[in-house]
Amino acid sequence: MSPFKSLDYESPSSLEDHVDDDSAIVDLLYPSMDHQELESNNVEIIGSCNGLICLLLYNTNKISLWNPSTRVSRDLPSLTCNFHDDCPIFNGFGYDWINNTYKVVRGTSNGIVDVFSTSGERWRRINQGFKDTSIIFDDQEQGVFFNGTLHWLGYYNDINEIKKEKTIVTFDLGQEIFGVMKQPMLEHDENVNFHNVGVLKGCLSLINKGNGLYCEIWVMKEYGVISSWMKLLVLDTNDFEHIGYVDPICFTKNGELIVDNEGYQLVRYNIEKKTCQTLKNHNDDWFQQIVYVQSLVSPYGNVIF
Repeated sequence: MSPFKSLDYESPSSLEDHVDDDSAIVDLLYPSMDHQELESNNVEIIGSCNGLICLLLYNTNKISLWNPSTRVSRDLPSLTCNFHDDCPIFNGFGYDWINNTYKVVRGTSNGIVDVFSTSGERWRRINQGFKDTSIIFDDQEQGVFFNGTLHWLGYYNDINEIKKEKTIVTFDLGQEIFGVMKQPMLEHDENVNFHNVGVLKGCLSLINKGNGLYCEIWVMKEYGVISSWMKLLVLDTNDFEHIGYVDPICFTKNGELIVDNEGYQLVRYNIEKKTCQTLKNHNDDWFQQIVYVQSLVSPYGNVIF
């Protein structure tokens, strides 16, 4: 049985109570190694873009690009830094539309940043590395791709501040420069606790966990305009029975919300009825998830949609 699976969350058969129909969930075959080797490699998903999935294989210190639809994969050249030493602190994957290429980005704790382009054959160290030593990357090490840019959560390392000011670190894939972007300005709310930068309803998004009794979804309606941050939705955590950590992933076509429950369960939430339905996963252990689309994009540089 393959460790990789694809779930069509739009299909009625994706629901756990549809026991007689498993057509919504299928095994994905990874071509370059067997299942035992994959499982022993401690695989982590770096990102997904236009049908390509970027994987990090810890034990072999390898990054791979994979199109599940065409079953074509590409192992990138070896990295000079061992992931077991906790040297890299952030990674990312996305599409550079200016140069018509896909790029993998990895950064290290000493500010060095390397970039790999699918149109090339080797890693390239950029001159404009991440130089702001006052910012520390948050737990979300894998960058979120949106609008030609990678995004990570970070916070300012001010020893005089009890509550660290958070920010969003950006990396423009076309110009290959870093920047920062402010989060929603909520100065007098003690329950502000933003997590999980993402993409929802075609906008950059943030999740405010608040005091644990609710979960707010914020979106930036006009990219790059700080004043355009708006509260899209407030979820009552009491609606999510047995769910410890509400992590919104995406919306279905009919407006329901797909939620990840700490990597152990996927849930489809009806916003109007305030009801939850569990999705199938066919996995008894902790899992990772990412949204991807089917395409003919090649990990070797040919961009075909």
